[in-house]
Amino acid sequence: MKVTAWSRRVGYCSLLLIALLWSCRRENPSNFDPNLPPETFISGAPAESTLAFYQVQLYWNGVDPDGIIDHFEYAVTDSNLTPGELTPDFSGYFSTNRTDSLFKLTANNPQILGHRFYVRAVDNEGKVDPTPAWTYFIAHDFNFPQVVFNTADGRWIDSAGEENTVEITSTDQFVPTDTVGIGGAVEYTWTGFDADVGGEVLGFEFRPGTETEFRGGTLADTAYAESYQIDFSGRRSLFVRAIDDAGAKTLPIAVRSVVVNFSPVTWIADPLSGGAPARARVFTESSGQVYPSGTTLANGFRSVNFAYTGFDDLRDQGNSPEDPGVIGFEFRRLKNGGGPAFQSIPAWEPFPEINIFNQQATQALTSGDYLFLIRSEDELGRKGRPDTVAVNVNYPPFFTNASYFDEFGTENNLWNPGGDLVEVDINVEDGVAGPLQVNVLASDEHSADNPDPLEVTNPVVEDEVGVVIEYRVRINGSPGGFQAVPAGSPYEIFLEVTTDPAEDRKVRPGEFNFLVLEAKDDGGRITTQTVQFRVNLIE
Repeated sequence: MKVTAWSRRVGYCSLLLIALLWSCRRENPSNFDPNLPPETFISGAPAESTLAFYQVQLYWNGVDPDGIIDHFEYAVTDSNLTPGELTPDFSGYFSTNRTDSLFKLTANNPQILGHRFYVRAVDNEGKVDPTPAWTYFIAHDFNFPQVVFNTADGRWIDSAGEENTVEITSTDQFVPTDTVGIGGAVEYTWTGFDADVGGEVLGFEFRPGTETEFRGGTLADTAYAESYQIDFSGRRSLFVRAIDDAGAKTLPIAVRSVVVNFSPVTWIADPLSGGAPARARVFTESSGQVYPSGTTLANGFRSVNFAYTGFDDLRDQGNSPEDPGVIGFEFRRLKNGGGPAFQSIPAWEPFPEINIFNQQATQALTSGDYLFLIRSEDELGRKGRPDTVAVNVNYPPFFTNASYFDEFGTENNLWNPGGDLVEVDINVEDGVAGPLQVNVLASDEHSADNPDPLEVTNPVVEDEVGVVIEYRVRINGSPGGFQAVPAGSPYEIFLEVTTDPAEDRKVRPGEFNFLVLEAKDDGGRITTQTVQFRVNLIE
């Protein structure tokens, strides 16, 4: 059979195409892996991105399309980290043959922290699922672990050589309420618990107040003790916290605190006592009259003095009645709650001598409330709690009358001390209620022998003739201002009456009205009296 050139060319092309197709189907045998990877899935876990208790049960499984699952590998990371991201030499995965487990996750931020859980199957030929299954949720530790002190004791030897013990219960690191004597020691032991179901304490950390870093971290770290040199005086604290299985730590931190060195003792003393000093919170007026602390004197430029002494506490070793252990005194004078800081007293005598403090050395007393504070300082620089004496100057004025005028111009009592609530009738004409005319009067005359029955100061120990110079009257919360009046004159004011509930700073008919009266005397003393009454409108 004759084969044409064209047919020969077609045959050659067909052979070349077959050879090309054969060459494309060929693969390098060394790169071909017939083993298909396994697939992994999580079958039980908290919902994505939800809050879960830090002890969480997780479930997973896997399938291998051409073999069997040999084991699984899992990893847990914080927040959005991938396994091994922070550990270059470790993949972050752990091996297991289980398909579920109870995980106790970290939740110490302070009690909440997000986690990712990864799991991947490994088949019988060692092939790992290249796309691990994972889920994200937030672990929550519901309760901080707690610390319980088993022992918190302070011990020291007092000035009589006797051993003393105190249970330390103070929890304020800045203002301890427990004290041990100088040269003493403290000892603490503790345990703890975790209130979470299934939770447990895994260790303890503690820090003395003189250090910045916590020590310990194990279950064996449950004791601390320290002793103090004979010349030490000051505050000492111990901070303890437990660590639970979620990594959470006690909050607030458990604290025990103590003061080392008892405060020196200061007395305001009786200036007339013979022999050993006796504490008596009294002062002496320039005439020589002795008054108890808190007495009010008549207005004027007043001079007072008082006696004081001090000694160190005998509960500290080394102290004795023969050696008072005090190296100085300080005083402070407050007027109406304010005043300069403590100042040193330059000259004084040690116990059992008494010292006289004359306030005229600083400034005479005028109208106001004064508080004098005296405190002593021991040989270690510890300053004791002040003893105090209060002196008031200028008797406050007092109200003698509050009245109103009715439609006939008759004056009636608006204020009935100790009596029934006053009812006030006001006429309405053409739908308008007239104003309520009120007169008030206060007195600033005080008698020690014949006190006024309305006098509010108890007792009045001196006569005083003062003058009321200003009044202020406020109805139902209205602001108002002080108004000057001639000496001895009453104060007259007209109060508007309204039926509009929005106008709450005027007299309101049919309701209780509160009238606040204030009187100021020539020394600046102010007295306040509240009068309550009801208004009835008469058509």
